[in-house]
Amino acid sequence: MQRKKLVSFLFCLALLCTGFMPAAAQSSNTLTYGAYESGPTTTWGTKRIENYGVAMLLKDPALVGLTITRLRIPFADDAENLSKGAVFLSKKLNVNNSQNVADVLVDSFAIQAGWVDVTLSQPYTITEEGIYAGYTFNVDKTSNNPIVTVNQPSEENLWVFTGRTFRVWKKKSAFLRKSLAMQVILTGAAPNAAGVSFADNITQLGAQPEVELSIHNHGTSAISSVDYTYEINGISNSAHQEFSTPIPVHFGRTANFNITLPQMTQKGICPLTVTINKVNNQANQGKLPSATQNMNVYTSIPKKRALVEEYTGTWCPWCPKGFVSMELLAKTLKEDFIGVAYHDRDPMAFSQDFPISIGGFPTASIDREEKNIDPFHGRSGSGFGMKTLVEQRNKRFTPMNISVKAYFTDEAETQIQAQSSTFSTRDLGYANYQVGYILVANGLTEAGDPYHQDGWGQRNNLVGEGSTFPEEEMKPFTNGSYLIKGLTFNFVACDRSSKHGIASSLPTKMTADVDYTHNYTFNLDKAKNPAKYPIYQNKKMLEVVAFIVDPTTNYVINACKTKVQSYATHTGVNDVTTAANETPVAYYSVDGKRLNAPQKGMNIVRLSNGISRKIFIK
Repeated sequence: MQRKKLVSFLFCLALLCTGFMPAAAQSSNTLTYGAYESGPTTTWGTKRIENYGVAMLLKDPALVGLTITRLRIPFADDAENLSKGAVFLSKKLNVNNSQNVADVLVDSFAIQAGWVDVTLSQPYTITEEGIYAGYTFNVDKTSNNPIVTVNQPSEENLWVFTGRTFRVWKKKSAFLRKSLAMQVILTGAAPNAAGVSFADNITQLGAQPEVELSIHNHGTSAISSVDYTYEINGISNSAHQEFSTPIPVHFGRTANFNITLPQMTQKGICPLTVTINKVNNQANQGKLPSATQNMNVYTSIPKKRALVEEYTGTWCPWCPKGFVSMELLAKTLKEDFIGVAYHDRDPMAFSQDFPISIGGFPTASIDREEKNIDPFHGRSGSGFGMKTLVEQRNKRFTPMNISVKAYFTDEAETQIQAQSSTFSTRDLGYANYQVGYILVANGLTEAGDPYHQDGWGQRNNLVGEGSTFPEEEMKPFTNGSYLIKGLTFNFVACDRSSKHGIASSLPTKMTADVDYTHNYTFNLDKAKNPAKYPIYQNKKMLEVVAFIVDPTTNYVINACKTKVQSYATHTGVNDVTTAANETPVAYYSVDGKRLNAPQKGMNIVRLSNGISRKIFIK
């Protein structure tokens, strides 16, 4: 009798180590895993006669200990063109002689149109290393798209191999923006189980920041409420949150809500921990009830402004897209839009090489990181997608702030002095940043050209494209002719300090919240096109764009702009560049002595809004 018990115990232990457990040992509650829950599906395929394999990776600490019992696989109406269906589980994805090789389980099944439920011959309990679940089949006749998908990417949720097209397993979800519609049915989950996640956050000293929490359902009951506790800076608080729409029973389905934290009284990195204590007024049975991320507290938060650079020419018949896009961005984003237009082979042509390599006209870049994008559609393929890209970029956190002032230094107004002021939100032991400047002209017209150059008329291929470009600002082109005259061109690059940044324009060591100033002089006799004619027409409509660049990548970190003040109106630019509500009212040395004006080296400036800041003047 004792021997039978021992054998039984060892047998169960062996099954546990391999991942297999008898179905009777698991809870009867089921939980569905996968990107598809309900609603419409799409399809995808290579459109070739070949064998296929598709898979998803189940690897999440909240899945450990749950048991895979079934796979639910959808097939399109032309499923009769498919054969040799088999589901598989494998710890690694391997192909040998154009065939999938699974190292855990393979079960055959009959393919038919609609949803096919395949019960595994041996249930499998998920371990920490995770498991690939998928299916294989042959395409016997031409089948356009045999893989049923959903139009949303999901990390690790669409691995593919085929006998002829993809001869090794490839991760395709992010590239195709799709995921498998296949569902994995799990047992062993607790009824009331939830996890929590949130991102690192950034806030300003003295603020009460809001943090968005994501609650993930890991159980077999819909979640109507949670009780949670947060802890930060030695302060703890608990609260109850109701959901007007319960989080459905589907692994990882999420609901979000915001919590407001106490006032941040100390600068630096403050860990924030959130714990879900109860689910549906019951103790949380989830495996991941807590999460910790950092709250980064800075003295001030730099305003991020992306640098949008357009590449265009009046000879280019598709370039009206960029012309309208730049005007619309300036109209809608106002001071948050920093734009530069580089012209080619027309009266406004930039005489130096472009800051990036371009594949054709028109094209655009954002911060020189997103390159060769459509200047109107952006990445979307339709609509005014460029605005969305710029707005998203402007929401990013940047560790560097920059502002600029510019003025003519002589009565003849032949030189422009640009002065930038830059500070970092944190101490930098090795700062790899540089400052650059671009001189920009606005209000350029054929009528304003005293040299009567040819090429001011804009070629236009948008005639009759009103359905594609319904915007009011597009009508002069969609309702116009092949040659559009009388346009006013803005944002036109005339000159620059350098292709990227200026070497040694910022120190290699930077102290947090200290202003570092830099000066650069433009000579207007260099602001000319290749024909040696000045690009600008009205000196009152010149602007200077200043930007911070990382010279290792040539990506722009932040940018700003300012109008050039006339010599007559400027009475000397302040040595401190500040926002309109931050006028300097007093200067002090680092040992506290009052100064009549800032001196070289470190200074302390008291601003009209009551804030004191350090500045460094070279």
